[in-house]
Amino acid sequence: MGIRSHPAVRDAWAGPRWALLLLCGVLAGCGSTQHVGEQGLPDAQGIASYYADKFVGRTTANGEIYDHQGLTAAHRSLPFGTRVRTTRIDAPAQPSVVVRINDRGPFKDGRIIDLSKAAAGRLNMLRDGLAEVRLEIVSYPSGPASTTAGPSGEEPSGPESSSAGW
Repeated sequence: MGIRSHPAVRDAWAGPRWALLLLCGVLAGCGSTQHVGEQGLPDAQGIASYYADKFVGRTTANGEIYDHQGLTAAHRSLPFGTRVRTTRIDAPAQPSVVVRINDRGPFKDGRIIDLSKAAAGRLNMLRDGLAEVRLEIVSYPSGPASTTAGPSGEEPSGPESSSAGW
């Protein structure tokens, strides 16, 4: 015959055991995942696309109204307000533009960034629609004020704004 423990002793360990199991599961699931807000660029090179005109005037994921003339972009995981230099690497001149992340996407497999029409124009990709690009972080947002446009829809002003091209 085996040793039996009292039911109160068994029940006392039920809660901590489940909590430990849950904690292990959460930690194992988060080990290699890039989360929104973490610094780092998961895909530094890939295909860029640009927004269709039908999105003009619609609300972006951070609450701004999409303006195709602004130098903005959508990325799956970078924090809103992050400034990213996007360089076209499939063209001989390799033009580049600095954009501010204000939306989530792109939602098509194989694409790493969705650019505004103005940004796509700077990369000379309006005719083709897609381009091979390299992404580099220029700056991360410094606080809540840098993640949204001002009341008039203008970009936030700052020391890098004059050298960034907007």
